[in-house]
Amino acid sequence: MTQITPEDIADFERHLQAQGCYAPSTIRRKTLLAQALQTSLEGGDLPLDEDLAVEKIRGVAGPGRRRRTLNTTARDLIAFYQVRGPQGASA
Repeated sequence: MTQITPEDIADFERHLQAQGCYAPSTIRRKTLLAQALQTSLEGGDLPLDEDLAVEKIRGVAGPGRRRRTLNTTARDLIAFYQVRGPQGASA
């Protein structure tokens, strides 16, 4: 589990820009959704296991498009943390 911090979100945005495969509007949307995850999840804690993250999101977001987009954002963040390595993560 790792806490999503504003610094992580800024690093995530730079990471998406560096990939060069996302339009600026997509990067903005993914960044805004990462901020939404930070505020939605208790303490901003994101499980680094995809299944646990999806389960945690299920507890805070009702069924539908919003939950699906938060799930996708969680997967993107988990992949980002795997590349960068989470700071202050715990099992």
